[in-house]
Amino acid sequence: TTESGRRPSKEALLTAIVKAQRGRPPESQKKLYDSLAGGGSPGRQWKLVYVCGKPAVTAARVRWTRRSTEQRKGGLLDPESFGLLQWFPPVLRSGQYVDSFVTAVQRFDAETLDNENGIFEILGSDLLQLTVRGPFKWPKPETRSVCAFLPSEANVRFGSVSWNPSLPAPEFPFEETKVSKLPFFKFIHVDEKVAVAQGRSGSVALWARIQTSS
Repeated sequence: TTESGRRPSKEALLTAIVKAQRGRPPESQKKLYDSLAGGGSPGRQWKLVYVCGKPAVTAARVRWTRRSTEQRKGGLLDPESFGLLQWFPPVLRSGQYVDSFVTAVQRFDAETLDNENGIFEILGSDLLQLTVRGPFKWPKPETRSVCAFLPSEANVRFGSVSWNPSLPAPEFPFEETKVSKLPFFKFIHVDEKVAVAQGRSGSVALWARIQTSS
């Protein structure tokens, strides 16, 4: 939020994320992992607040580096050039605050290396809930910001009915699989209030930490 207590505009938030990608001081690198998953079991919980697709991230990066004059209407980075995707201009142009539509929460536990990700409400209704859970790893957290994960369990609940669909078995053990072969987040910023990361697809997301009583 801003000093006035209001959320920044989607455009301002995306610009801040792009700047953070380029301007993170080296000494802050070591804090990312502990800020995200430290504090002891069962770990820290983070609620999804904002998402933005890769085209908008790329376009914002170009604008921020003062090369936006190279873009022309209908060019590669213009939202209107993405075919059917042009029907989703908020996500393409500047991202979207999503926490008023969906309640999605992630949990990272540094002690057990356990990650849980779930959707618990859609449009205010908890009739349908989806969760996945599995291990995560963060090689060399003192120098790297990439967190890889692999869901191994899933649960679907619809009303009072719950079931556990099977997930595809990995080709190799998780610990032996290269990060580049796994789903991953490259974290841009993590502090006591928010976490920001870019996924393997190039999209970015911002989560707000859920404060729990100790």
